[in-house]
Amino acid sequence: YIQGPTKVHENATETYTLDNLNGNINPGLTSWYWQAFDNDINDYHNDSITGASFEIEFSHLSEYEIYAELYDSNSNFVDDGSLAVTVIPAIPDTPPNPIFLSSTTGTVTIQRVGEPHT
Repeated sequence: YIQGPTKVHENATETYTLDNLNGNINPGLTSWYWQAFDNDINDYHNDSITGASFEIEFSHLSEYEIYAELYDSNSNFVDDGSLAVTVIPAIPDTPPNPIFLSSTTGTVTIQRVGEPHT
């Protein structure tokens, strides 16, 4: 039932939603309890909301499980689902353009701007 990316970059914020495959989930009459569990450091993110989406920032490299439990307006359990998410390294920033210093036949001298990426 949970829709969203299964591979995300570190420090990215993503939104996960519920897919209403069988048509019996009314967003206005159903409560969703969302949980994201980080398998490496036991980091939990919880949100109990009325609505069909959940936003989470993936703060470090790890494997996560996103869970959703659905309850009707009388707090009766309706359904649940989960989705595995893998966090991969963040894409580094594009380095700034180098400074042109000089040019002679067959040789160009440039200077790096800023610190090298680690």
